[in-house]
Amino acid sequence: MDEDPWEFYLYVATTLFHWTFEFLMDATPNLFMKNYVMWLRQNNPDAIEERQEVFMDEVPFWN
Repeated sequence: MDEDPWEFYLYVATTLFHWTFEFLMDATPNLFMKNYVMWLRQNNPDAIEERQEVFMDEVPFWN
């Protein structure tokens, strides 16, 4: 692979989020992922499968 691993992040930040390079460098990975998930939910709702909450007392190990 000749691609730089940052190319994907730069592409997503500049084209999908309309962030500047400086903002991307100051953003945390958590902020980037939250924005990417929000973008996916808005533009491709079938891409993310919503999970049901499971509590400890519902796990077979504890029953």
